[in-house]
This record gives sequence, structure tokens and C-alpha cells, in this order.
Amino acid sequence: TKLVPSWLVKTLTSVVGLLTLLLVGAFVGILYLMQQQEVKNLKRDHLMEVMQANLQVLHEQTIIRDIVAEKLPKMAPEIQARLAFEIWDGGRRLNCPTWLILAIIDKESTWKMDAVSSAGARGGMQLMPGTALTAAQAEGIVITSLDQLFDPITNIRLGLRVLQNNYRGAVMAGKSPEGDFTKALYHYNGGGEAYARLVMEKAPAYQ
Repeated sequence: TKLVPSWLVKTLTSVVGLLTLLLVGAFVGILYLMQQQEVKNLKRDHLMEVMQANLQVLHEQTIIRDIVAEKLPKMAPEIQARLAFEIWDGGRRLNCPTWLILAIIDKESTWKMDAVSSAGARGGMQLMPGTALTAAQAEGIVITSLDQLFDPITNIRLGLRVLQNNYRGAVMAGKSPEGDFTKALYHYNGGGEAYARLVMEKAPAYQ
């Protein structure tokens, strides 16, 4: 039996080692490329999600702006835009559906921003002076005249603060689950269950 020359064994060993290194390198390279592709896919998916979210926000804001323009045609366009944003942003901050906010305005004043009730409630969300002053302190708004409650931006902001306080109170008292504003409506201007029902009757027009 002929022995394999030692130089050939060394050569074959080197070749096998080199092939092993090449295979390992190729495998690592493939893993790296796969990871890079996954990163690209994740970035692409994230970008798509951001774009879709932005389009959804734009769609929601456009709907609210159109409603405000329809309900308040005599209002200056820049005020309409600010009011629409205040409603949208308020709903976002409270995690409250904007259609509910729109329904409250409709029920309270039928979109008359200068409305005054027989009890003295003022503006689009019909704020009583005492309630408005308390809400203004929480919002950091200085009220020097009750006429400020006729400013639509101020009125909506304070009205949403009142709604938020009612909602938190209902949740903390265990009377309402998170995300359910029905019980919060019970205490808005002391209307109770009947008031909440009337608001919800207005809701379909804004959903």
C-alpha cells in the first residue's frame, strides 16, 4: 500500500481549511445580507405605517374642518381651521372620539358660539361661569371677562377640560370603564342619563 505523501496531506488539509473558511464566510455574509434586508423591510414597513397614520390624521382633520365650515359659514376661515384643530387635538388628548365632541356642541348650542342659556351658560359648549373659571385655572387660561367664553377656541378648550374631569371622575369612582365617555356625559351641565341619550341621538350625524 502506497502512503500518501505528507506534502499532499498538508495541501489537502489547507484546501479543506480554506474551503471551510470560505463556506463560513459565505454563510456569515448571507446572514448579514438577510439581516440588512430585514432592517430594510422593517424601515419600509415603519415608513408605510407612518404614512398611513399621517393620511388618517389628515383625513380626520379634513372631515372636522368641513363640518365646522358647514356649521359656521360666517366664521373666518382661519378661525374655522383653528377651531377644527382644537376639536381634533382635544379628542386626541382625551382619547375621546371627535364625533362625540361635535355631538355635544350640537346638543348644547346647535353651533351658536354666542349662545347664552336662561341659566347663564355661555358659548358653543355652554359653560357655566363657575365651571369655566375652574377649568380655566386647570388649563392655565386667565379669564378677565365672561365674554371670553364666547371665543370659540377658549370655549371648546374649557369645555373639553370639563368633559375630561367628568370622565376621570367616573372612571376613578368605578362607574365607567376606560374609554367610555357615557357616564362623563351624565355630569356635563348636570344633564344626567336623559342628557347623555340626547347627545347620542346627535352622534350619527358626525360618525
